[in-house]
Amino acid sequence: DLFQCYHYRVQQKLEQAKRQNLVTDYLDITELTQRNWQRLLLDVAVLYACRIPATIPEIKLLCYAKGLGITIIYDIDDLIFDATAFPAALETYAGTIDETTHLHLKMDNPFFLNALKFADVCVASTLALAQEIAEQVNANVPVIVHPNVLPYDLYHLAQAEQRAAQKKRQTPVTIVYGSATQAHKQSFYEMFLPAVLKVLKKMPQLRLVLIGYFAGIPAEFKKQISVLEPCSDFMEYINLLKTADISVAILEQSRLTDTKSEIKWLEAAALSIPSIVTPTKA
Repeated sequence: DLFQCYHYRVQQKLEQAKRQNLVTDYLDITELTQRNWQRLLLDVAVLYACRIPATIPEIKLLCYAKGLGITIIYDIDDLIFDATAFPAALETYAGTIDETTHLHLKMDNPFFLNALKFADVCVASTLALAQEIAEQVNANVPVIVHPNVLPYDLYHLAQAEQRAAQKKRQTPVTIVYGSATQAHKQSFYEMFLPAVLKVLKKMPQLRLVLIGYFAGIPAEFKKQISVLEPCSDFMEYINLLKTADISVAILEQSRLTDTKSEIKWLEAAALSIPSIVTPTKA
């Protein structure tokens, strides 16, 4: 449901396939009860399944493909198939989800793990994630790293920005902290927020823009801190990001974090914006 997942793991693959002169069709799992996918698969050589859970409709699709001898490539960009790593502890969500939602996230693990088992080839977004996948599938199943790369639309925007006149140093200086997920909030509230509030107090010309699920910001800083709703569109987020002088992405250090890709600093770097991020194995 996150726009980054679709943009990087689905839309990019479709664009890359088109540039290789491959004929593709896109089937959303919400369409499995609406489209005649059985007929669609009769003309298919490869089924590229991206981050789908193996619930009953998806199992029917995967089994039908297997029966037709279609190669199944399973692409995943997160450690959501391993119950020992995902979801992170409830407290790391800092109140953005309740115990029931956290339990549902735990119950989803087997569906993604089962989907991996159907794969003839697995594709991961990072080497660290590929190593985790390799421990869950048969040794004869290749696990390939296909990293997230700079999107074409962001590349063209970055080129245009570079051709434009060098902008003057913004006053005030702006820090952007963007997070489209409800996860990883403990590190924000316990590490980043106390530190940045001290800086804001000493530097009234500094501004902090928060994009995503954030609450409990002290009222005394309302003139310096803006909280914006999560973006539903990739370029909407990028247009907010490009107003930054500094980009920040802080995560708890864990196996889950170690499998994350580099898109946060990659997007900022394309716009010549320095980033402060958590180090990961990836």
